[in-house]
Amino acid sequence: MRKEKWMLPPMLQRVIWLFIIGLGALMVLPGTARAQEDPPSLQVTLKDLGYGDFSLRGMYGTSRLWIPLRPDWDIQTEATLEVTYVASPLLRPRSTLTLYANKQELISIRPIADGQPHTFTTTIPVNQLQGKGVTLDFQGYLRLTDDPCEETNNPGQWIRILTRETRLTLNPTWRPAEPELAQMDEVLVVREARDYDQPTPPLLFILPDQPTPLELTVASQVAARLAAESGTRPPIQVAFASQIQPEETGDAQIILIGEPHRLPWMDQLGRWLPAPWWQDTFRDTAGEPLPAGQGVIQITRAPGRPYRYLLLVSGTSEEGLRRAGNAFAERDIYLAL
Repeated sequence: MRKEKWMLPPMLQRVIWLFIIGLGALMVLPGTARAQEDPPSLQVTLKDLGYGDFSLRGMYGTSRLWIPLRPDWDIQTEATLEVTYVASPLLRPRSTLTLYANKQELISIRPIADGQPHTFTTTIPVNQLQGKGVTLDFQGYLRLTDDPCEETNNPGQWIRILTRETRLTLNPTWRPAEPELAQMDEVLVVREARDYDQPTPPLLFILPDQPTPLELTVASQVAARLAAESGTRPPIQVAFASQIQPEETGDAQIILIGEPHRLPWMDQLGRWLPAPWWQDTFRDTAGEPLPAGQGVIQITRAPGRPYRYLLLVSGTSEEGLRRAGNAFAERDIYLAL
């Protein structure tokens, strides 16, 4: 009986070609990459974050927007928000504009109702800057009269927020890496960097010299899964393990692919892994050797850069490496890691 030929899905085929091309075109040369210092204070407008001018309309006009924060940022000082608005000249002095961050009230003002731009400043507390981002809610109470009864949807009831002039100032530092397999795509692929017009830390795949078809396939499975789960195309670099040292990887997130005896880095890094490579074998937390044929997937802090990560995809044998790659190829297995 003739066996059907097994083929990789088109997406994985494209990624494999990326790796084959990358071996020549994307090679990271030793000594050319530099680690970043702490990120500088930055100022970004709502326009920079992709928002056009928007209006609050009606007596109880509202609007909501989302400000993403990079997962590798550690923010320990309050942020400053300068809001520029234009209010309908028909509004009465009793009108108000209130701003919330993650449902916490920041400020409430009486808008200057003359049809001209005006700016007010508020701060966002540190405790509202610890998650994946900040939800800003703008709530209007826009009155045209002082009568107890007033229509609630008059065209003259409006405030417009000018996003090109509305600015957020942040003072982040790098967040120490917190290795956890369940969140590897979130921490390895820093997609929020694009929102701030900053370079995304590349995924630096470290492959054995003369990688085998299996090692290329596993690398493609890892890259494809990280791209699929993060919803973006992360920048990818490729290097041979013998041609680059851990301290030469700059700002990259490191991904080691291959059996330990084919990765020179394991000689200096292996003993510091959660499941260490010691005396020519991976060992569990009790120090016992892992069984033959077992896949090994570990994430830890990158050497010399506590805010970046090192992901190891390996195995106790060739079959183990194949199984580790399959954990990325099969989404159900990946989500269970």
